[in-house]
Order: sequence, then structure tokens, then C-alpha cells
Amino acid sequence: MRGTRLLLIALLMGCGAVGLSRVVRLARGPHPVSGIPIVTPGPDGDYRILHNGWKIRPAGRHLSCNDLPLGGEISPDGRLVAIPNCGYNRHAVHVLDLEAEKEIATILVAQAWHGTTWSPDGGRFYVSGGIGGAQTIIHVFGKASNGDWERTGTIQLDGAPERSCVSGLAMAPDGRYLVALNHKDGCAYVLDPATGTTTHRLQVGTHPSACAWSADRTELLVASWGSSEVVRLRIGQDRQPTITARWRVGAHPNALATTADGRVFVSCGNEDTVYVLDGRTGEVMERIRTALSPLDPLGSTPNALAITGNRLYVANADNDSLCVVDIGRRGRSRVLGFIPTGWYPTAVLAAPNGRKLLVGSGKGTGTQPNPARLPLNPIIPAGFEYIGRQLNGLLSFVDPPSERELAEYTRQVLACTPRPGKDRSQAMGRSVIPRRPGDPCPIRYVLYIIKENRTYDQVFGDLPQGNGDPTLCLFGRDVTPNQHALAEEFVLQDNLYCNGEVSQDGHPWSTMAYATDFTQRAWVLRYSGKGDLTDAAGMADSSAGFIWQACKAKGISYRSYGEYATHPTLEGHSSLEYIGKAGPGQAPPGRDTDRAEIFLREFREFERNGTMPRFMVMSLGENHTNGTRPGSYTPKAMVASNDLAVGRIVEAVSHSSLWKEFAIFIIEDDAQNGPDHVDSHRTAGLVISPYVRRRFVDSTMYSTTSMLRTMELILGLPPLTQHDARATPMYACFTDKPDLRPFTALPPRVDLNAKNPATAYGAAVSARMDWTEYDRIDEDALNRILWHSIKGERTPYPGVVRSALIRGD
Repeated sequence: MRGTRLLLIALLMGCGAVGLSRVVRLARGPHPVSGIPIVTPGPDGDYRILHNGWKIRPAGRHLSCNDLPLGGEISPDGRLVAIPNCGYNRHAVHVLDLEAEKEIATILVAQAWHGTTWSPDGGRFYVSGGIGGAQTIIHVFGKASNGDWERTGTIQLDGAPERSCVSGLAMAPDGRYLVALNHKDGCAYVLDPATGTTTHRLQVGTHPSACAWSADRTELLVASWGSSEVVRLRIGQDRQPTITARWRVGAHPNALATTADGRVFVSCGNEDTVYVLDGRTGEVMERIRTALSPLDPLGSTPNALAITGNRLYVANADNDSLCVVDIGRRGRSRVLGFIPTGWYPTAVLAAPNGRKLLVGSGKGTGTQPNPARLPLNPIIPAGFEYIGRQLNGLLSFVDPPSERELAEYTRQVLACTPRPGKDRSQAMGRSVIPRRPGDPCPIRYVLYIIKENRTYDQVFGDLPQGNGDPTLCLFGRDVTPNQHALAEEFVLQDNLYCNGEVSQDGHPWSTMAYATDFTQRAWVLRYSGKGDLTDAAGMADSSAGFIWQACKAKGISYRSYGEYATHPTLEGHSSLEYIGKAGPGQAPPGRDTDRAEIFLREFREFERNGTMPRFMVMSLGENHTNGTRPGSYTPKAMVASNDLAVGRIVEAVSHSSLWKEFAIFIIEDDAQNGPDHVDSHRTAGLVISPYVRRRFVDSTMYSTTSMLRTMELILGLPPLTQHDARATPMYACFTDKPDLRPFTALPPRVDLNAKNPATAYGAAVSARMDWTEYDRIDEDALNRILWHSIKGERTPYPGVVRSALIRGD
């Protein structure tokens, strides 16, 4: 992998995917009802449209790498950069020549994390080894006899490996000791770099993450990611650390930078703010909002900092940009503009001479379809590509822009940002969905059902009126007759995408319109088998809260059936606020048909008593399946049970006295468990109401946050974050005249009680999987099992998509 090619990203120009069979591409142009241009993820002139509706057009010259480049540090002489990639795919440490803009070494490691530091003489550098398994280590790198960089050894922290995750690193200015932060036990370890022994250990906070030396290099500043504070340490001549101050800052402090005049800059990822502290007193001198607009709600996610001269550069992960700040006047900083990056920037470094920036984009250039007949890279074996493997990283060399160049970059960033308020609410025609929260709406009650992990093609690929590929359909009309009937009787959405990649970030996106910096860094480790990143401080929760918390703030009654809640009936609770006692998607044991009956008993009682909650959310995830685990219900039986549950719920609601005031929204939390010929995030969703357009195909590009925004507008709620605020509401799905015809559930067409025999395809592998919680298993292996168990062992697994990459100078 040495000498990674310098690339112009052809994903911004074209894609080499070839479909398996009949592939109906959505025609670009205005939607016949809404007037909104119909677009799909992929190239769009000089830009690339992401699955969430945002666009990217990264500035600079680019090197490819695996996903999630984090941290990194420039060598003392300013010539080299060491930066690890720490995501779902193979971890590696990259050594770059900053001036020549080329990679001189790529060193594979089992695991790495963001901590990186150099020895004072530049002869060695150290990279944290992440979550401990058999060993908790720090990687040590040096030069071999032939001059090549290589890993020369490791340093192991004292203590139990299961209580370790090495995060930030800092070398003493004189090289006498090395400080390592441990995310899991909250301690700072002082180590002898010559012997690798731990000399001291001190508890500093909850999930300490990043660290940086004070301006005078006498004290170490530690960002305590989980406890919203900066901890100042003084390390004595005997290497004994002591805490000299604790300074309160915003939520999720994740990066630090200091200036010669003693200021400390702290990015707070769950607050869209950089705190500026006086390095002597800890006084908050000012707070810098990094969002694209001062009126934007939460959602920019600042998570990396670099300072050169009088400029501060802040990586706004969820805005796909760098925020550029003039910090020349103490206490009077000013945001100058923005620089476009790849998808989800997670690292930024500035050359000491101020002439160059290095930007690492955590998710690179976006995802793609995940079947193809002709993979451009024949070395990759056949098989549709799991969504985690599609993620890539980007290392971009960017020249600090002039004022004029920055103005142009800022225009590009704004062009990449969805702006639904102006161009999505005009030409909509007559729709019952309010244009603004609080406007009148005849729909009073909302039921929101969150299911598990299916793509559009897996479920609706057999519907000829939509943009489906029938050869990829696993759970078609024979398994899901009710969902097919609902899609045909109401509205078929064939351009709907999940914001999240997997359940760990999919459920937050489905309920908070956001996934925090912690969640985005944690799921890639868990799902790739690199360990669980401990959350002891509710770090997966957005500062903006959940949709039911927004309901509470507005006095709107709500109830949860298994989504972030233990089921109220099974636990004997009747409070409408019984939420927060369990994790996402934690439905009670049993079949989805049983869960539906629990809901319907309460629904009828609420209807009789006039106490129907205005917002109800439900986890209905049996369609995740248990693979072919012997003795478990077969995949078709489980998906069919889920389908029947949906049908019975819609039947009961549509035959009730409240039908004229109801809307039901159904979506998968993610689309990770299958192939799709448009994009690996495309999913199967439903919208059901008397006000939904009947027998209509809506090809407007929607996302999870579009669904959330539509529900918020119905209920009179403000947006939770930038992402639902900027999402396209589902205006085109609705009309202003009700059609009160009810729906009658269809009987199942497969045996709901069919069970897997011991001889089923993949039975032995399924038996070894952990099914106690959604997605605690190898999803890629499950995908293959589902494909062959349903399609047959002789049906070839769909091929892999690889995008063309064009060489550049």
C-alpha cells in the first residue's frame, strides 16, 4: 500500500457500477407534483450528492486511505506527518511527506486510535493502539536500516486490558516521559519511553480523549470528552502528575489547540462551539459558533482543530467543511468563511510555515450501489459490499486560501448545503403538511414505526412501478403482502434513504436527527470487531434531545413501545413518559405480531377513553431475522410476522374513529443488511394517512430526517438539529383532501411458524452468533446467509461495486 496514488476523485465525475438486470434509473428533472428536481446519490456536475441530500466538492489535492483518519501530528522539523486511519476497515498508520504531498509509508496495524506524538528529535513517533484485547498497547515507529519507516515495538499500559482504550498521547518536551490517556478507566498514564514501564497513573475524568501542551510547555491540558471539562496537569521532575485546575466547557470536548499568548481553544462536538479559555485562569474568554449560520440548530460537530498564524481551522464533521476563524484579536475572534472537504472531516493539521493544510475526511467520497456485474477491481471477490466496507477516507492537501479564494470556497460549501426553506415549499401544490411549525393541520396523531435494516430492493425491488431491481428482492410480495399493498394503495417512495449506516447510529438518526461524534467513532469499531468504546456518560445522546423530549417541551402527549424504552405494558407502567430506561430498538421478547397486539390493546383503550397520545413511537424489528440459526424462525417467517404486524396495526387505526386525524410513518433504522442497485443507504419506507396521495409513486429524494421533519411539522415541533431542519419534508406524499377508505390486512402467504433445520444454509454460523440485541452479529455474514438461504446456494451472490479513480498529477 506504500505510495498511495494522488487522486482526483472520479466519484465526483462518474461511477462504474453496472446493474444486475433491469435497472430503471430515476429521470432527473422536476417532480410532477412538487416541482422539486428528482435527484439520486451520485455525480452532479462538479459535485457529488450524498445519500443524505448534502453534496461534497472537496478542496485540494487528494490521497486515498481507509475510513476515519483521526488525530495525526507533524514532525518537529515540519517535514512529515504521521496520521492513523481508525475506522471500520483495516487500520493503518500513514507517513506523509508534507512538501511533496506524497505518502512514503503505510504501516498496517491491528488497531489504532487518534493519539499521535513524535519524539523531540523526530526519530520516532507513537500511535495509540485503541481498545485493548489481549494487549493494550501504544505502537512505536522508527526507521529501519534501509531508511524505511516501520513499527519497531510496542508499549503496554499496566492494568487489565478490558479496562483500557488508549486515546490521546503527548511526549514530554524533553522526551523524558510519555503521557497516555485511557478512555475506559479515565486515567492519565505516565510512561518511560525508553523502557515502556508505567511510572504513575492518575484519575483525570470521564473518557479523557485529546491532550495538548500549554503555551509554555509546562502543563498538559486534557479534554475530558465525557465530563465536559478541560483538566490541567502538572507533571513534576519525578514524573508524578497532579491536577492543578478543572475548567468547565461545552458538551463533548474532543480537540485542543493553544496559542503563544496563552489561549486554549477547545472544540465541543455536541455543542457546535469552540471555547476559548485563558490558559492561566481557565476563564471562558469567548465562544465561537462554527455552524454555517448563527440561526442553525445543533449539527455541525466540530471535532478537530489547527492553528497557523492568526487563523484557526475547525473541522465541522457534519457540515463537510472547515470553519476558518480569524483569532488575531484576543477575545474578538471572527468567522471568515468555510472550506469544502470530503464527507465527514475528522482531522486537520497545519504546516508550521503556514503554507499548507492537511485535512482528513472520515467517510471520504460517499457510498454507492452495492451490487454490480462488472467490478472495476477484479481482485475483490464477488459479493455485494457491506456498507461499512464502502466507507473510505480522504487525505487532502489544501493551500490556505486568500480572502477571495475563501469567499469562493464559502460559496461552494453553501451550494453543498440543502436549503429546503426557500426552494422546497413553493411549487408544492396543495398539501396538508404545514409549511411552518404551528400552522394548522388536520392530522393530530402520529404513529412512528422503526424497523430493522432492509434496503428498498430487498423488499420493493419487485414493484414494476418503482425504481427496483427484482433480482435483488429477497422479501417480495409473497413474504410482505401487506407492505406491498400499502405501498400500492398509498404512496411508494423509491428514493428514500437512511441517514445512518448501522443500528448504533441509525436509531439516533431516527429519533434525534443526529448521531454524535462519539457514536460515529464508536460504531465502526464495534461493527468491525475491534471492540466496544465505553459510554459511561450518555455520550450517544444529542444535546438537542429526542423527538419525544421536544413533544414534552410543547406539552404534547407521547408514548414509546420499545424504542429507547422498556415496554410499558410488560413492565406494568402506564406513564406516557416511560422512556429512557432501555436502549434503542429494545422491543419486548416475542414476535412482532405479539408486540402489535400489545399496542392495539392500548390503542383501543385510548380511543375509548379519549386519551390517545399524539405521538407514539414503536420498535418493530423482527424483520432483522435470526439468520438460519437452528430452531429459530426462518428469515421469511420473521419478515412475514413483521409484515402481518404492520398490516394489523394499519387495519385497526384505519377502521378507528380517529383515522381521519392519523398519520403512520414507517422506516428502517438503517439499510445495512442487503444489496441495493441505487445506493447502500436506500431503504423501504411507508407513509399512511387519509391525506396521503393514493396509488402514487413519489420519487423525491427523502431521508430519515425528512420523515422526522414531516412529523415535526404535523405536531408543531421545531427541528431538532440542522439535519431535519434542512431535510426535504414529504409534502409531495400528501394532498389536502382526505380519502377515508380503510385498509384491511392481508393474511400471510408463508408459514409464520416455520423454523430453521439444523441443515439450513449457514446454520452453524448462525448458531454461533449473538442474537440478544440487534446487530451484535457479523452483519456481512448474515447478509450472505440470507441471500443463499432464500435464493439458493447456486444463485451467485451479487458482485461488488468499485468506483473508478482517475490518476492525477
